[in-house]
Amino acid sequence: MSIAQGMVQELQHEARGTRAHFERLPDDRWDYKPHPKSMSLGELASHMVDALSWAGSIVQVDTFELQMDSWVSFKASNRAELLARFDETLPRIAGLVASIPDEAMFRTWTMNKEGRTVLQMPRIAVLRGFILNHMIHHRAQLGVYLRILDVEVPSVYGPSADDPGPMGAA
Repeated sequence: MSIAQGMVQELQHEARGTRAHFERLPDDRWDYKPHPKSMSLGELASHMVDALSWAGSIVQVDTFELQMDSWVSFKASNRAELLARFDETLPRIAGLVASIPDEAMFRTWTMNKEGRTVLQMPRIAVLRGFILNHMIHHRAQLGVYLRILDVEVPSVYGPSADDPGPMGAA
């Protein structure tokens, strides 16, 4: 198995837990914020889908020029729109990641902003840190939002207080 194939399996595993969280997002609380400094429920979930799409740039170029003035973030209006974009983005990104030869995983990937290098790491580290770990981090935040809103939190790695998951099923 190639490194990319293993990473795609990990991405798809994490995406199942993420989608389960997305499926429980209440449309009537899309603007909910647990704190004034927090993103709203809809902004956080939209950011998670947006961040997944960043893998395209990580895979397709060795140097990425970040241009904030032309960047347009995805902002879903509701759960259905969010799920549609997630379901469209995931297989496209999985396909791109699957195509990376092992040697390219260790090639340096660079992000520049306004002529300055702001990040330079092996591609595999960028994919794991900025895509996979980023998704997991924000999914945990989303779980807290769900708990505060008294929405059942789905099982991811094992049972949650609300969902026994596959390990708890009879």
